[in-house]
Amino acid sequence: MWGSAVCRMHGGAAPQVKRRAQQRILEASDQAAYRLVQMMQDTKIPPAVQLAAARDLLDRAGLSAKQEIAI
Repeated sequence: MWGSAVCRMHGGAAPQVKRRAQQRILEASDQAAYRLVQMMQDTKIPPAVQLAAARDLLDRAGLSAKQEIAI
């Protein structure tokens, strides 16, 4: 890995590194959702950004629009 003292397999791709990264993301998810709600309600933020925050929050909750057509 560029700028690293170890190879990819012992650095960023190592299972313990991936697990710890996933743990950090999960620990920050409540705070991220809270911030998205704040952005949606802040009248000083442009409506397009508020809409993007709302879409992102719904997407993270698994409530996004259907992306496929059933035949």
